[in-house]
Amino acid sequence: MKPLRIVVADDNEMFQDLIARFLNDHEDVKVVSVVGTGDETLKAVEQHRPEIVVVDLNMPYDGSVMTPRAVKQQYPDTRVFICSAYPDDALETSVIQLGVDGYISKAALKAGLREMVRKVREGK
Repeated sequence: MKPLRIVVADDNEMFQDLIARFLNDHEDVKVVSVVGTGDETLKAVEQHRPEIVVVDLNMPYDGSVMTPRAVKQQYPDTRVFICSAYPDDALETSVIQLGVDGYISKAALKAGLREMVRKVREGK
């Protein structure tokens, strides 16, 4: 089985490392890029064409639109998951309305990332 290619986008280096390490522990996943800004995210997606992008909700964007929306507009087949330190049902509903594919609370990071990989593998 070909590994899922993933771009991790978070301006916090500790969370970049944590997310990348956890994902790379799965043999069917390959983190192809770890970036810290919206501009870098879009460049990484263009270069690597990942199946998944995990984006921090509060990451700076070097342009006029939010990073997740820009990725979905430019690469509609790429699955985008928002990651946030704020475990809030209303926030989760709001980010899903951006057109992204899912929301992961950093409070439940491992379980959320595991579920994300499972859903994408199953085509959900």
